[in-house]
Amino acid sequence: MYQLLKEPIKYRLYEGDEFSTPLATLVDDYGSIVHIDEDDHCFVLVHMQEDGFGKWANHWFQEAVDVLKTLSLYSQKEQGS
Repeated sequence: MYQLLKEPIKYRLYEGDEFSTPLATLVDDYGSIVHIDEDDHCFVLVHMQEDGFGKWANHWFQEAVDVLKTLSLYSQKEQGS
């Protein structure tokens, strides 16, 4: 089961990419990490790979959907905080 972290963890999609601070980070009991972020005013789910880089996920699991319901695209990230 995934749990929401109090503070999101920065991540990169590709080597050489700048680090991004997601809107939310969730971790499970086995150490899997996923981030909820935004791209072009849409929410995306990013699953961290073993190589340390993120990959956009095709499927959303229930815990991520529950967190998504609490987010707004006009979050602190978009307001520049």
